[in-house]
Amino acid sequence: MAQLKDLTIRIGSESKWTKSLSRLADTSESSVRAVVREQRRAVREHIQYLSRTRRSCEQELREIQDLITQVQAELDDSVGLLEKN
Repeated sequence: MAQLKDLTIRIGSESKWTKSLSRLADTSESSVRAVVREQRRAVREHIQYLSRTRRSCEQELREIQDLITQVQAELDDSVGLLEKN
């Protein structure tokens, strides 16, 4: 019974690929190239977006680290004053 189920799933999967391949075969080369160009452009734009996001995150991290350093220095000063009293 399990083998029959597996076979049914595999046939469905393969028929799905067959349909996709037949649709792809019907597409003209110029339209395929246009889709590829569009996908490459979208990838380039996404890479630029990720680069900008990374730079922004790095800047925010530096600012947070600076704030941590400032707060730590203020705490050290406060503790020092309290220990003197």
